[in-house]
Amino acid sequence: MTARVTHVDNGCLQSLPLISTTLRSHIVDLTVSHTLTQVYSNSSARDISEALYTFPLYESSSVTGFQALVGEKTIRGVAKERAEAKAIYEAAKSAGKVTALFSQDTSEVFTTGVGNIPAGGLVVVVIKYAHELKQDIEVDGVKLVIPTVIAPKYGNVPVTAGLVLGDRWRSCWGNFSQSVRDIGSAEDAGVSLSITATMSGPIRDVASPSHPISVGFGSHSSADGADFNPTKAHATLALASRSLTGLDKDFSLLIKVNNIGDPRAFLAPHPTLKDTSTLMVTMVPKLAPPWQDHEIIFVVDRSGSMEDKIATVRSALQLFLSSLPVGLHFNICSFGSNHSFLWPRSEKYSEVSLNAAKAHAMGLDSDMGGTEILQAMVGAMKTRRREMRTEFLILTDGEVWDAESVFGFINESSKDGNVRYFSLGVGDTVSHSLVEGISRAGRGYSQIVNIASNLQKKVMRMLKAALTPHVNDREISWVGKPEKQCATLTPSAPRTVAPNSLFGPGCDPGDTSLAPPSSALTLTLPKVIQAPTIIPGLFSYSRTTVYFLISNGDRPEKVFLKSAAHVASSDTVYPHQIEIPVQAITSPGASLGLYQLAGRKLLQDLEEGRLSYLEGIYDKAKEPAKHAELIAKEGTRVGVGFGLASRWTSFVAAVTKGKSTGKVQASRQVEERADVLTKGETQAANFGSASSSSQRARHSKSVLGSGSAAKRVSASPRLQSRDHICQQKQVQQGHRQAQEQQLPRGRGGGFDGPSKLSGSPLLASPIHKKKLSSPIPSSSLALSPSSPRYNHSSPPGTPPASRVFTPTSPRHAAVRYPEWIPEEPRNLVSDLATLPQFNGMFKADERIFALLDLRNRGLENAHADADFVTTVAVIIALENKFPELLGEWELMISKAKEEVQKLYSEGDREAVALAVRAALGM
Repeated sequence: MTARVTHVDNGCLQSLPLISTTLRSHIVDLTVSHTLTQVYSNSSARDISEALYTFPLYESSSVTGFQALVGEKTIRGVAKERAEAKAIYEAAKSAGKVTALFSQDTSEVFTTGVGNIPAGGLVVVVIKYAHELKQDIEVDGVKLVIPTVIAPKYGNVPVTAGLVLGDRWRSCWGNFSQSVRDIGSAEDAGVSLSITATMSGPIRDVASPSHPISVGFGSHSSADGADFNPTKAHATLALASRSLTGLDKDFSLLIKVNNIGDPRAFLAPHPTLKDTSTLMVTMVPKLAPPWQDHEIIFVVDRSGSMEDKIATVRSALQLFLSSLPVGLHFNICSFGSNHSFLWPRSEKYSEVSLNAAKAHAMGLDSDMGGTEILQAMVGAMKTRRREMRTEFLILTDGEVWDAESVFGFINESSKDGNVRYFSLGVGDTVSHSLVEGISRAGRGYSQIVNIASNLQKKVMRMLKAALTPHVNDREISWVGKPEKQCATLTPSAPRTVAPNSLFGPGCDPGDTSLAPPSSALTLTLPKVIQAPTIIPGLFSYSRTTVYFLISNGDRPEKVFLKSAAHVASSDTVYPHQIEIPVQAITSPGASLGLYQLAGRKLLQDLEEGRLSYLEGIYDKAKEPAKHAELIAKEGTRVGVGFGLASRWTSFVAAVTKGKSTGKVQASRQVEERADVLTKGETQAANFGSASSSSQRARHSKSVLGSGSAAKRVSASPRLQSRDHICQQKQVQQGHRQAQEQQLPRGRGGGFDGPSKLSGSPLLASPIHKKKLSSPIPSSSLALSPSSPRYNHSSPPGTPPASRVFTPTSPRHAAVRYPEWIPEEPRNLVSDLATLPQFNGMFKADERIFALLDLRNRGLENAHADADFVTTVAVIIALENKFPELLGEWELMISKAKEEVQKLYSEGDREAVALAVRAALGM
């Protein structure tokens, strides 16, 4: 889906040419606010009565503002109840006034209607939205993704060289830009993306794996003359072409920051509402809770829409199955229009069950019709083993419509804490709202994988999360926090009106116009509201964030996060607790931003059926109409009060007598929200402690080199010369050609020829097995340089030299190009995952030696059991040749080590390890 302005012309759907896209993004620690400006041209000779603007956003974004410049008319959106906003828009459109309506279709798709666009006029649409940043599992930092849909490629590239703006247009733009910041220039054309970052700690690196960028450290712009600040950086899309109006793929930016996962809490007083504050508590847990018995049920989407993704699903399942620990139970449920199971109930993990599951996984295909995920979930719940904790791992592309019913079932079935739901979204068109909604409702963890993703690492992180013991009874408290309260619904106080005559000569007894309205009810809210209602599950590598809306004037100085893990087999409770100091946010923009993000979490709970403070008012089963009405009214109150577009609220704007509707109110509302979480370089940057001068000096030295006092600053691509742009492209081309000569293309791990393992001494003279517990000594596991078969990542935090271009002038920032990626993803671990036995041991197999480039190396000198030698060789090779893949092979190798420790003595293990190292020339 793309963002575009369309209208009907002579019965055909037409698109207005997109002239420019300008995105200004401001990152403050864990959140980001965006101002997106797009300019379209009505080049036709007649007015357009109505055009529709479709704008998809990633799930969980809060749309906080909408403005437009249509011809010479400025209109600003005000949040209204959905039906009221629609009525205002239709009335203004019928009256021939410039008007706009911004509505939410789904949690990921928004549509704006723009009425009465003049002939030959320009349409400028400005949308402001904010969201939390996700913890990136592959780097110690955060990841920003900007969807392709903000700058779509469709139709013919518009010719902008002859575009005449005129003084009146420039004047209109100037007035418009005074009230709406970050919208770029009237002269801009093409695509312009710029990002500023203010983090809580020193920024180690800024990189884009998708596009070339110009990066500057220590400031928010190249014109900033302030001292170098290691917590600041800025980046610009390094593409300069007025004819380039589209992005070929999603833009992504990785920011590596020290200690980004540390527990933190922020208190932000509302800038205008008395005694109202927003408390945000966030952390990436590091847990080592006790072991619990688990049952894992894989729920695999095999509908027709999975046709181009089923191979990825098969690969993911192979890795899941090979990494499961001995002792648990597991099953596979396939679904489409109907569903089926590998076994009637989950089977214990064994050699027989593993082989059966692997064969089943290899035969999966997208041949089961539609996507009836709810029936599959209901069926899977019926088969679960009640005597143990159950983890559902759902693999799907997320293309379903009835998500509400799915969330409702998952909410109910997981509320006792014995069941969790994890979701793996597969493909480039995944419904983030479904995939992430499943994990929110099911107290689990979600991931999205596509062709460019590191599938293996994401799969293993999800499996680790599923094997994490259930930590329940999660609670955040502080001194003086009131007990949990629910809202109450009470009749409004009676009001007195002007008296009427007891005897009116002209009174019509049949006139009911003066009849009193029906009794109104008032919703009284608790003084502390938590969002989300249920504290998310605590998993390593997954960020947990909770908001509190405090309206009693309370300002906690520290908060306590408590939880407990219960081990049924020993009937033992293991409590957990952490104390987190609260930091104050004094920036009005940042405070309002946190308030609106908390509001979005409230709306999310209402949309997905988690009622929190509304529980107990109406029984959904007995009074469904009143229950639905209550949810709608509360959703409307939150949307209007927090200034957010939602299922129940829309932004509406219309011109009246040359003025915008509700001008004063709208202007204030827009200007207050204009830079959600921006201007955060000082107070808002208090999302963490300030860096000391010594830290700044160290960071400056590492970035600039000793003796350099110059800041690394960015030269805007729009200001670079044509020769300089050509030079950048030539360097990029050269880097890619050089990498293509060094790195293999296509699928790694192919066989160069048959290996003569049969008859080898490797198969003779087995060492007697003994049960001991000491591990294979890691000190003896050092190998020669890595095999060239697989592309290895650079050391963490160190960009490969082949993708960094530094212009001659020290005042220019490095222009960084994305890492070259082979046409197919690296799949060493996925290939190895098809080969181990259920206990973790590897049989002597020529495929293993081909994958690790260990054939014909004299391993027969180990004079030991072939499987023993093979397993040790795999352990040594992976730990030393592929340490950057630790997150992928860790569980497999851990299981192999445990089995080797049980079967062989320490002396035998050391002897085989020495023989393997000798055979490898170490």
